Amino acid sequence: MLEARFTHFYNLIVIMGIAALLGFEAWLLIGLGAGWEIVHTPEGTRFEFTQGALFIALMCLVFVPLWLTHAIDLIRPGLILRIDHTGLFDRRLTRGPVRWDDIATLRLYRKGWQWVLQMDLKPAPVDWPEDYRPSMAYPIFALNRLAARWQKCPELHVGLGGLTVSDTVLLDQIKTYRPNLIQP
Repeated sequence: MLEARFTHFYNLIVIMGIAALLGFEAWLLIGLGAGWEIVHTPEGTRFEFTQGALFIALMCLVFVPLWLTHAIDLIRPGLILRIDHTGLFDRRLTRGPVRWDDIATLRLYRKGWQWVLQMDLKPAPVDWPEDYRPSMAYPIFALNRLAARWQKCPELHVGLGGLTVSDTVLLDQIKTYRPNLIQP
């Protein structure tokens, strides 16, 4: 069994990057007052804003929980990826392991600075056998699974960058359980 977590260095980089983005957004919205104003008229006072200001405010709502997640993970490192005899578990994708029997192929490709493992699942059977329990990959439990369905590409992508275990060790561990699963 192999378990991987985010490195402290990776968490620090993400935390600092998100903090810089939040600071820039706060400077735009609060410091410059860009895209919004309070208008006083004889009829009353109203708040006006542009679509850009609304977008920046909504992005703040997305970045704050992401920042908190990495800050908590820096303080209390949690399991990100586990590979064992049952399958592959990535907490960023599903709440449980994706069983080896449910994976059709694995493809390795480069995306920016990191290697990414793409899992193509076998089609879900219409009638489950009585003793068969489907893996956690079939139901949609994560936002990226839902986005993949909307984009009509239901494969799962596992980022291998920033983990405490090297890419080659992860791939070797997968090959010990399913030697012919990784496609070029």
